[in-house]
Amino acid sequence: MRTTFVTLWVLGVANGAAWADPQPTSTGVTELVIPTAPTRASYRDDPPLAKNYWIPALEIVSLNIAANIAARATGQPWADITPSTMATNLTSPWVYDNDVFAVNQFAHPYGGAALFLTARSSGLGFWTSAAYGFGGSLLWETLMENEPSSINDQLTTSIAGAFLGEALHRWSRAVLSSDARPRISRRLLAGVIDPIGTMNREAFGDKWRRVSPPDLHSHLAVGWNRELSPSDRSPLHLELASSHGLPSDPRFVPRVPFDHFDLRVQLDASTDAVAGYVDLRGLIAGAAIGEPRLRALWGLYGTYDYWNPDHARAGAIGVGPGIAAHAALGTRGFAEAVAVATLVPFGAAGGTGDGGGPQHDYHHGPGLGQFVELKLGLRDIGLVRMNARAIEIDGTLVGDAREAVILTTFGAMVAIAPHHAIGADLQYAARSASFEATPMRAFEQSAQLRVMYAITSDSAFGGGH
Repeated sequence: MRTTFVTLWVLGVANGAAWADPQPTSTGVTELVIPTAPTRASYRDDPPLAKNYWIPALEIVSLNIAANIAARATGQPWADITPSTMATNLTSPWVYDNDVFAVNQFAHPYGGAALFLTARSSGLGFWTSAAYGFGGSLLWETLMENEPSSINDQLTTSIAGAFLGEALHRWSRAVLSSDARPRISRRLLAGVIDPIGTMNREAFGDKWRRVSPPDLHSHLAVGWNRELSPSDRSPLHLELASSHGLPSDPRFVPRVPFDHFDLRVQLDASTDAVAGYVDLRGLIAGAAIGEPRLRALWGLYGTYDYWNPDHARAGAIGVGPGIAAHAALGTRGFAEAVAVATLVPFGAAGGTGDGGGPQHDYHHGPGLGQFVELKLGLRDIGLVRMNARAIEIDGTLVGDAREAVILTTFGAMVAIAPHHAIGADLQYAARSASFEATPMRAFEQSAQLRVMYAITSDSAFGGGH
């Protein structure tokens, strides 16, 4: 289940293009970014056309076996399984493993998303699909490795996989929603976003109606990232941000998990280093309150965070209460505020990256997460945003340290033409760790300035129409 952050970026690029509404007279960038207009069906329950419980079960077993065979072919010692190793895992206590940070905090969630999507694309609901993902991860942990079964891998694969998988499922459906007979380009894009769902759709027929998503906003950006440190490498910056089910949409009421979600995917890359970020939060269960000019979505949120720069790394799943509020200011202005507080069943945080220091400079365990954000915007003009997110991990359960990582961002984006904008972000991250065996404390920090060009889905910046 090992993968790279680039894979998710490719998915994001495909999604940015996928929200195109086919216009016979549109060409170029405009055709790629115009979102599909919602219809009445976008705001109703969306039952599947059919369900199949056997296909995902067989696929999950096949995916696990194929992944093990591939690992053995590449010489991975942990993949050499026998009936004896299986019996040992089934009868031995579970442990907490210390694999490379990116493997534990990103590769496992992405692999869990693949397991989740086998069921979701077969017409099954969120919770049933999450159960299939849990079972697939359990199969891998107990039978497909010769190492002891890992508690943290089981949690992150199952829970983060369900959250991320649901977002990918909705992206791929958005690609195909507006065409009765999707063009080959849209089918290919859907395949990049959700290969499992595409395979099942082509082999067994589409289990879902093509319904346009509710109102959404997204942007795809490319730019330059300057690390504000003596070791500046000025890497390339790539970014996808998307919001699905907007609090500014007076028709939208959350019905099922992740009807409303916000996702930001970022990649900073140079010739010798890659840093990735995934920030996902979605409403698992909640409601809409207020009236058109002052609305809020509130309830129980699920979150998945992955930040992997040097000096201040964190990765965690979380569940807790939150609210996303929107207020119209005059005829074009708007303000939005978000606050989410979560319990983290298991997460990880640490300092220097695996490639530039100690192999495992992080600690893992349960903890807390917080996120707050404020946006101020003018439709057709631009917006400014300020946010802060923190993850606190009590690593004394399986180690000797407590970790806290905070990531703050101040950013702005200005429209320069329909569907085109320029933006800048100033980001600061800090990590603090305290150790039980010594009074020593570790403190690391980093900062970067990003300048980018963005293709936007609309000029309202999520502030309504």
